[in-house]
Order: sequence, then C-alpha cells, then structure tokens
Amino acid sequence: MPSNLMEDLREWASSGITLTKVSELLKLLRRHHCFSEWPADTRTLLSTPWETPIKMIAGGSYHHIGLKLKINQHLDSYRQLRLVDNLKLQCCVDGLPLSRSTNSQLWPILVSFDEFNKIKPFAVGIYHGNCKPNSAEEYLGDFRAELLEVLNLGIQHNGKNYQVYISGFILDTPAYSFVMQTVSHTAYYSCRRCVCKGKYENRNVAFNELHCELRTDEYFRNQQQEEHHRGHSPFQELTSIDMVRSFPYDYMHLACLEVMRKMLFLFMIGPLLVRLPSSLLAGLSETLESIAEHMEFARKPRTVRDLKRWKATEFRQFLLYTGPYALRKIVSDDVYLHFLFQLCHEVFCG
Repeated sequence: MPSNLMEDLREWASSGITLTKVSELLKLLRRHHCFSEWPADTRTLLSTPWETPIKMIAGGSYHHIGLKLKINQHLDSYRQLRLVDNLKLQCCVDGLPLSRSTNSQLWPILVSFDEFNKIKPFAVGIYHGNCKPNSAEEYLGDFRAELLEVLNLGIQHNGKNYQVYISGFILDTPAYSFVMQTVSHTAYYSCRRCVCKGKYENRNVAFNELHCELRTDEYFRNQQQEEHHRGHSPFQELTSIDMVRSFPYDYMHLACLEVMRKMLFLFMIGPLLVRLPSSLLAGLSETLESIAEHMEFARKPRTVRDLKRWKATEFRQFLLYTGPYALRKIVSDDVYLHFLFQLCHEVFCG
C-alpha cells in the first residue's frame, strides 16, 4: 500500500476528528490483509509520546513539547508545507485561567505557519501555575534555544532543508511587557514605537506628541531609554528579528476589546454628551435583533443588554458591518461621524 495513504490519514486525523473515531477506523482497516501491518491506535499513528517530561521553573511546572518536533510532524502531515522552501512562523504567548474558583492558569507558547491559515496553531511549550511565570528567562529559555537553532540552521526533513523565518510575535499588551521586560502599558515611556514620555490625562497616560524620535531595533537592544526597560528580553539573543517591528500591536485586544468596547459602553454609561437614553438603547437592541434574522456570520448579533458578554468577534462585526447601519438613526451626527472615522481607520490602515 503506498506510504502516502498513511500520510493522508495522519493529515485527516489531525483535522479535528476525535481520537476514538480514528482508532475505530484503523481497526476496520486492519481487518483487510493489505492494512494488517498498520497501527491499531491513533496514538501510534500520530506518534504520540508515552511520557511527558515536566520540570519546575519560574514558580510553576513546564513541559517543553519541542519546536523542531512539531514542525517535522506538520511537514509529515501537510503536503502543502513540503512544497515551499521557506517556513514563516508566527509566535504567540498568552495566559488563560483554568478555573473561576482558583488562580490555576496555563501559559502556552503557540506557533502557527504564516500564509497557511487552514493549518491550526500548535503548542511548543506549556506552563502551569497559580500565577504567571515569575521569570521570562526561565519560561522562554527552551523555546528561545530551539528558535535560535532553526533560524540559523533551518529544518532538515527527508533530505530537504527548509529555511525558517519569524514573521511576527503576537502578544497582548500585558504579555508584551512581560516577554520584552518593558514597563507596563500604563506607565510613562511605555510606547513601543517612539520614545515619547507621555502625559497623564483623565486617569490615563496619553502619548500626544506627533514628532517624537522613533524607537528602532538598535535603540531597543542598547536600552538607550532606561525608563522603558525593566530588564533584558529573552528574545534579544535572536539577532535575525527586529525588536520593534517583529512585535506588532495586537488588533483583537486594542481595536475590538478596547476601543470598540469602550465606545459602546460610553453609549450606555458615558457622559451625557454621548450617553443614549434608554429608549434609543432599546431601539438599537431591536435593530440588532432584526438584523440577526438575516445574518450569515458565525455569531448572530446580540443586544446591547448583553454587552458585557460580547466576544471580540462581535465587537469587530459591529464595527465593520452591523454598526454603520444600526447607529445611523440612533446617535447624533457628530458621534456617528466619529464612529465612521474608526471604521475607516480599520479598513484603510488595518
């Protein structure tokens, strides 16, 4: 039986099919003599390791799965990856709570293949503890060592060498401050792109200077502005990345969960200049409910009464699609124009 059939089965098994169903299929195939030597269990087919080595670091437990291991597994499973010579990676670090009643949380290190959106991101390391890792150096040490190796030497797979590049690190603002060892985003000198100090206004630090010196890779590595740094980032050893441009702003948190969310909450509980009366809020909710009957998006529009439970995709959907229609006759012309400016910014500058 051609070996590529097993590769096709591995790729299919990695696309969201339950392990139980794949094992049942393998048992059925093994009844036929041409498949009698095939594995009987999904874990054997996918080469799932029997042991999970865990070490205690940074105030918690950490398991390093392996960057080279996962890239090679994906090269085995996805034929489209084998057709290219260069692999561009996006890396992500973030924390997520495991329980509402305890502080237990996971901090996975995730990697995805840029330009291959249908291939799901994969974890190369997982940290567990009751708080975030207390040392970025310890937490990212294994990942950085492997990343440094593959960036310099590439990945060798079935006699072919694939060059590996980093297209970007996707981090929300708190994760960026932790990984890059910079001051909090609410502090003076916290701007990632320029050296502006900032000004305290309305309980926030605002960066209102338009002609400041831009922060560069060399400027960051030399820590020329000491007020911006709390220590040395583990990624400063990666000379092939730009310590400024390789870390783009996180669109989901900034545009959706911050700007758009705050704008809608201002309509509900903001100053009288922009706050909507209950009758207009009810009208806005009715409009969203009427749109929901004809929508083909992943999430149906919910009323503003459920605003606290809206997800980032719902704020994005309101900004780009439903908001321009729903707000047209609800808010004043000035407020509506302000909303459209935000929409144009996302469309033309996003």
